[in-house]
Amino acid sequence: MVKRKTKTPRPRRRKKESPKCLPLRLSHDDLGLTDQEFRVLQCFGLPLIALHMLAWMHCTNLLKNVRDLDFVDFFCGVRSIVNAMVTRGKRAAGYDALQDHRMQNMNTPEGFICAMQWIRRLKRRRRSAAWFATVCSTWIWCCRGSTHRHFGQVEGDEWSFEVREANCMASRTCMLIAMLYSVRAAWGLEQPASSLMSEFRSFRRVRKTAALLKMSWHETDVHMGAYNARTLKPSTLYSNRKFIYSLERDVTPEQRANLDSTGVCTVVYKNGKKQVNGGPKLKETQSYTPEFGNAVASAILDTEVEDGKVAPDVVSAFFDQYDLGEAPEWQDLRLEPVWEFMRKLA
Repeated sequence: MVKRKTKTPRPRRRKKESPKCLPLRLSHDDLGLTDQEFRVLQCFGLPLIALHMLAWMHCTNLLKNVRDLDFVDFFCGVRSIVNAMVTRGKRAAGYDALQDHRMQNMNTPEGFICAMQWIRRLKRRRRSAAWFATVCSTWIWCCRGSTHRHFGQVEGDEWSFEVREANCMASRTCMLIAMLYSVRAAWGLEQPASSLMSEFRSFRRVRKTAALLKMSWHETDVHMGAYNARTLKPSTLYSNRKFIYSLERDVTPEQRANLDSTGVCTVVYKNGKKQVNGGPKLKETQSYTPEFGNAVASAILDTEVEDGKVAPDVVSAFFDQYDLGEAPEWQDLRLEPVWEFMRKLA
């Protein structure tokens, strides 16, 4: 009698969970947020590791869960806005790699943890704000020959170390802006008018999510020459509050007469063709004047504040319509080294 071969049953494969029902194993209490703030933060599609980093910061004994800051100025330079805020009796902090290359450098693990912690320290008030003047050296017009950035490829030559670092810095800035959106704090960003940073994939993600959640997004153009800067320097301001419109100011004839082209070199070739390049003094034009610092401080503190609250039904509709998995626009965050640094501290 021939025995029939019995087939061994194959183990059943577990169904892949869709991003909508992917268990985060985190709640709003783990991050020190309200349920509404946590749901808004999820809408930005941040990587899961980013949420775990925020939970680690809330639970660890190495950091204090205090909310004692009224204003944070990232890439503060000469601290014009910080000094203006302090003069007005506000508790303000300035963040810049020139002050501490390790702890206040957005691209180092320690520096990014410090940046996130300072955002967490902002008071839950409508006039609490953060200002960003993210390094623009690889985003402006005079560097496009080496960075290969253009409107068709804003990410540029990603084989270049400088371009990769700039992309990481811009993406981490966007993550901080998403955190500010979730807690309804004000934020402002300044970039030269020729900068392509506003078209970067992380910025597009934040802008799109803000529009879908019916949160504010404002843009306006200013000239730093109107605030007694040495150069005209046309700039674009971005914010989730209307206070940036009060910074619009015309350049007076007296100011225009005193402007120069510091930082820009013009080369004339034998055939008569002219080429304009950035000169050795171009970096000096980045600093804010005290007049601009006072104007920003007055705009934030004196302009009527919007609520910034997102309706719960809008968030629920977003959860039902869109996937909540990790968005591909955050690929430049490079959070793995930051997480490994956190694990070593634990």
